[in-house]
Order: sequence, then C-alpha cells, then structure tokens
Amino acid sequence: MKTFVLALCLVLIGMVYAKDGYLVSKHTGCKLGCSPKIGDRYCHIECTSMNHKGDEGYCYWLACYCKGMPENAEVYPLPNKSCGK
Repeated sequence: MKTFVLALCLVLIGMVYAKDGYLVSKHTGCKLGCSPKIGDRYCHIECTSMNHKGDEGYCYWLACYCKGMPENAEVYPLPNKSCGK
C-alpha cells in the first residue's frame, strides 16, 4: 500500500510541474508548423531547446506538440493574440 501511495504522489507531482501543448509563435500567435515526414525531428529539437525546455516533441496535425515543458511556457493559444487576426 505504501508503494502505491508513493507512486501516486510521484505521478501527481509530475503532472503539476509539466505542461503539454503546441508551440506558438509570439509574433503571430499561430502554432509552429511542421511537415509529417520530417516534422518529428524538427519538433523534437525545437521542444527540447533551451528556449522551451521540454522533454519531447513531435509533429501532430501539422504543428509541433511538446510534452514536459515548464509551467511558465507559452503554448497555443496565447491570451489576447489570435492567429491571423
């Protein structure tokens, strides 16, 4: 039982300190695009860069999706900034 409670606590701590979402351009407010064939490598590099500090990234629905970013990371949609408007 103690092992279960400890595992549950570790999972909850991981959920609190990790953020998932689409990378966003601060200039346009749009998602950072990618292509399905080569996008996974590109997105992984972008997501794990020093700018975003994510754990992993991949191309999903023609946009870069990141997992494990810090809570203060900006992801799509940005407040007060709509894409293309």
